Amino acid sequence: MPDVPVVMARPPAALRLTFDAGLAESTRDMHRGAEWRLPSGEIEGRAFVSASGGCIIWRGLGAFTFTRGSDDVVVQPEPGVDAASIAREFPGTVEPIILQGLGWQVLHASASVAARGDVLVFCGASGSGKSTLAYAMQSAGHVQFADDSVVLSRSAGNLVAWPRAFVPSLRSASRDHFDRHPVRVRAFPRPRAEACRVRAIFLVRQDAALAEAVTIAPVPKPRALAALLPHVHAIDASAGPASRDLVEFYLAIVESTPIIDVAYRPDLARLDRLVDVVIDAAARAS
Repeated sequence: MPDVPVVMARPPAALRLTFDAGLAESTRDMHRGAEWRLPSGEIEGRAFVSASGGCIIWRGLGAFTFTRGSDDVVVQPEPGVDAASIAREFPGTVEPIILQGLGWQVLHASASVAARGDVLVFCGASGSGKSTLAYAMQSAGHVQFADDSVVLSRSAGNLVAWPRAFVPSLRSASRDHFDRHPVRVRAFPRPRAEACRVRAIFLVRQDAALAEAVTIAPVPKPRALAALLPHVHAIDASAGPASRDLVEFYLAIVESTPIIDVAYRPDLARLDRLVDVVIDAAARAS
């Protein structure tokens, strides 16, 4: 198993936003990092990175400049965008990318935690139902642990997830479903500061052509890294130490943590069946 160079032993600090409309973001001394695109192909976000920090420019929000070793993020809002809108959108868009730039590893995922403290992580593309699944797991006594981003590190050879404040975000069809079929909503987030061991990572996808309501299968280790990497928040995809650290981190994960593929028909009426299958698979995961 490859060595993992960064092991965080403390929870990630809450990033503090400072607004400076007069700041002109400077990317002159930074190299271009990752890009994020809308379904139309238009660029939604772009990262610029240097040895000391970086800048994320996000369409509809503004420019976010951060420095390694600091929890402060300086924001230059786009014209006409107010601070409240930026603060509302920041946790689900730019914050996970900056956390990765500060040395954490972050998955585009939601998560639930069982009573004994093990976390189940649900990765998936936008619209795959990962937030709906994490919310529905409360019907089986699992507290929702995260929505849309999960902060990870390794401790004593285990993959652990760190709790962070979040607001559950559900699409309108899911909100309507839970209005008709309420679940017992647990605390958001669970009131604990320590990291929780990750028991399994589920790769969630919808498939309307499935003969069964749900299918589930472990992802073979030789294919697990390629299956997991598309769900990783990465500020800089170029070659270099940061890129190597990221790959080595996730190589260690797929060696030690079950990666499980779960496909289901997009039928909210069968959501209970999906929850049962996931819980059963987690119980059998080593």
